[in-house]
Amino acid sequence: MSLVENKRIDVAGINFDREPFIQRTSIEGFLLIRRPQYADGRGAFQEIARIPDISEALGREIVIRQTQRSRSMGHVLRGIHAEPQDKLITPYTGKMVAVIVDLDPKSPTFLSWLMLGFDNTEENCSKTTMFLREGLGNSMCVIGTDPVEYVYGVSKIYDPGTAGEGVRYNDPSLAIPWPISNPVVSNRDRNLPDLVRFLEQKTHG
Repeated sequence: MSLVENKRIDVAGINFDREPFIQRTSIEGFLLIRRPQYADGRGAFQEIARIPDISEALGREIVIRQTQRSRSMGHVLRGIHAEPQDKLITPYTGKMVAVIVDLDPKSPTFLSWLMLGFDNTEENCSKTTMFLREGLGNSMCVIGTDPVEYVYGVSKIYDPGTAGEGVRYNDPSLAIPWPISNPVVSNRDRNLPDLVRFLEQKTHG
C-alpha cells in the first residue's frame, strides 16, 4: 500500500490571527481550530470551538454526546485509535505530537497521515483544537517528561464493543517516524492489529 501523503506540520506555524478560525488540512474531514484568546492580569479566556461553525465547514450536523479528559505521563504513546465516531480533541498542557491517519477506504485521502506538533508548556498559550470525522485514526505521544493533558468530545456514548478498534502504532505499512524511542504503550494498543488486518476486519466484520 502506498501513502497518498505523509508529512509533519507544527500547529504553531499556522497564523490563525490572519486566517479563518477553522483551517482545513490535507486530510478529508480533519480540521484545526483556534479561537481568539483574551488575556489580562487575572488570566485568560478562550473559546475551544463553536460546533455550528464546524457543522457549516463540513456541510453536515456535528453532535458531541460525551466529553472526557486524558492525562499521559512522559514518553507515553497512545493509538492509533479508530473508534467509529467524530472527535473534538484539545491538548492543553505539555508537549506532544499527534498523528492523524485516514483509515476510511471510501475517502479521497485514504491512508494519508499528518504528524502535528503541540507545545502547551508556556503559561496562558493559545490552544489549538483538532476535529476528526469518523473514519480517521488518532494517536499521540508525549515529548519529554512532563505530562500531557487533553480534553475531547465524541459523537457517541462509550461503547465497549468498539472501544478497542484501531491500528498498531508501529505498523510497517504506515511507517510513522515517531520522534521518541522506547515509548510507554499499553498492552491494548501494543496488540492492536496491523493495517491490513484492520481493513479486513472493517470490510468483512
